[in-house]
Amino acid sequence: MVTNRISNYEGTETKKRMIHYIPKVNIREDEDALYMMAVLPGVKTEDLELTVEDDQLKIYGKTSFSEPESMKLYYSEFEAGDYERVFSLSSKIDREGIKAEAHDGILSVYLPKAKEAKPRRISIGSAAHKEVEVHAE
Repeated sequence: MVTNRISNYEGTETKKRMIHYIPKVNIREDEDALYMMAVLPGVKTEDLELTVEDDQLKIYGKTSFSEPESMKLYYSEFEAGDYERVFSLSSKIDREGIKAEAHDGILSVYLPKAKEAKPRRISIGSAAHKEVEVHAE
């Protein structure tokens, strides 16, 4: 129901090299919905976007690190960058019912299944039995 597609990202040249990260995700499913958990370390909730356009669900997050003015950077392995990942949604997902919340760099997304995509049990009735006369000759 959800197909992964990494989007092509065309940025403009800047003085500082920008890093683009792909958030890691887990997707679970039950009868009613898909549940996605994405890990975006260093991304604050206010710097996180989740959009649905056409058949695509896009996760975008921006990280930034600022140095205290009273200190001089001696060595760093941390780089600011953006997270981006795009998923293709099938028509079996109810787009109006999608919900999300974020806490401590973890984005949780609820993707409810459309009514017609949910499994349903079909009751089986019994046919009325008609007595058939058998004539012996």
